[in-house]
Amino acid sequence: MLTLTLSLPASFKGSTLGLTGVFDGDQENDLTYLNGTGHISINSTEMEIFDWASTFAVSEEDSIMYYTEDGTDWSTYNNNSFVPVFTDDIDNWVWPSEEVKTEAYETCGDDHACLYDVFVTGNIEVGKSSKKTAEDSVAANEALTDKFKNTCMLYSCLNKTLCFVDNFPPEIYYDVNYVMITPTGEFHYTIHVNDSNGDPFTVSVNVDSSIIVNGGQVNISGVIEDLDSFSNFTVSAMDDKNATYSITPLTMICKCLNNGTCEPLSEDDIFSTETDSVVLDCICPTGYTGDTCDTDLDACSLVASPCYPSVLCVDSPPPADHTGYTCGDCPPGYTGDGKTCTDINECEDESSCDHICINSPGSYVCVCSNGYELNEDGATCDASNPCAEPNNCDTDNGLCNEVNGTEVCSCAKGYTLNGDGKTCDETDECALETDACSQICTNTDGGYDCSCESGYALDSNELTCNGLKRATVDLVTFYKEYFSRLPGFPKYDENNDLQIGIYVKVPGVGYLGHQNLLEVFEDAVDNITSATGINIICNSLSYI
Repeated sequence: MLTLTLSLPASFKGSTLGLTGVFDGDQENDLTYLNGTGHISINSTEMEIFDWASTFAVSEEDSIMYYTEDGTDWSTYNNNSFVPVFTDDIDNWVWPSEEVKTEAYETCGDDHACLYDVFVTGNIEVGKSSKKTAEDSVAANEALTDKFKNTCMLYSCLNKTLCFVDNFPPEIYYDVNYVMITPTGEFHYTIHVNDSNGDPFTVSVNVDSSIIVNGGQVNISGVIEDLDSFSNFTVSAMDDKNATYSITPLTMICKCLNNGTCEPLSEDDIFSTETDSVVLDCICPTGYTGDTCDTDLDACSLVASPCYPSVLCVDSPPPADHTGYTCGDCPPGYTGDGKTCTDINECEDESSCDHICINSPGSYVCVCSNGYELNEDGATCDASNPCAEPNNCDTDNGLCNEVNGTEVCSCAKGYTLNGDGKTCDETDECALETDACSQICTNTDGGYDCSCESGYALDSNELTCNGLKRATVDLVTFYKEYFSRLPGFPKYDENNDLQIGIYVKVPGVGYLGHQNLLEVFEDAVDNITSATGINIICNSLSYI
């Protein structure tokens, strides 16, 4: 059997409707219909009460339940065809057999709870157990002294709990349904206690408190040292028979500092709050911010800095608000009050720069005219040397020339300046026919060489070619004048004209036959030409 006791705070009085009844002090309307249009008598039969309660059943369309187990839905847990066994209709019960009915009545007598248990289970032992439980409960209640016999003797059945009360606990009433705790932990709370039995009572609180009882009025005050660990505020009233009634009003904790004020909850907010305590929001005085007004409002850290960028901002102490700040001096090159700064145009002062002044935010730059360069002081100008290293002319074959203070590039001899006015390319004087050669021109890197055709010799000016003068001698004279003077060759013998036609002794080679004589002469001609510059033509000797 299930026995359910529901205890509601006094603030719920007049606000309930449902299977638990209407909490308004009038028992006659406890069984009010869900739509509030009427009610049935509290003396109705169990079947009438069952039919009334069935009107509160939730339909499948209105159900807010979720069914996560496979194969289950609303119909799994709802059987509208079920009709319970009613104990006030016991005479119409259909027992399994007359034997079971007879044994049940012999065991249970008029104990309906015992009879019901045997009827629905068919087990006599279950009925005996429930009867013994009821008898033990009655015996225990009777054994209590008057001091501790404070509530009920309970008889359980399917749908009813009959309770005979000899003593009621004290009742607690209050003017406000919340307790306010200040930032220092102080609280003051007043309740009214009434014991309908006229029994003396005592009041206790779950936190350190001073309790002053004046008749039915109870003044409670104290200081909570650690607000962070505080959980709830519970007041209990107990009579001399230990019948106790407790309330846990909502606790509103105010943690506002620096004279900040807390904003209490509205009645609707109090009613909807599900916790026993709540920290209130703070309304901070001017100059403070933060959840508990513990932070000085820093006007300098607002989203938009009140001072000019890079200017020092100094926050003013409370009670200064977002306008409480002081700006430092404007940056160099600017003028103003620090909140607003304007660029100073240094170029309006003609003495700032020697030549040209260019103003910039917070500063200025001096530049020089063409042909001048800026000195290290950043203001004066001196004539510049555009050809000083480095310059823009060709580094290999170019020449830099200063013309009116500017750089003008040219090229070394044998090179031509390109269209960019800076780089140089080698000049082919022979192709351009700008050379001074009288006959043959051969181009070289940066110049050219002259040479002559056959029969001509290059003059000492290395440009002009002159024709050669010729003279001839016979081979005998040539041999006599040349070969016979060379080491290793036989001396010419005037009495032996045949020796030249028969052999010639060549050093390191030996004597040559007549057939090799021309080869010897060809080698000799080359040697003579290389050593003396004399040109040998055919078999004759020529000289210039």
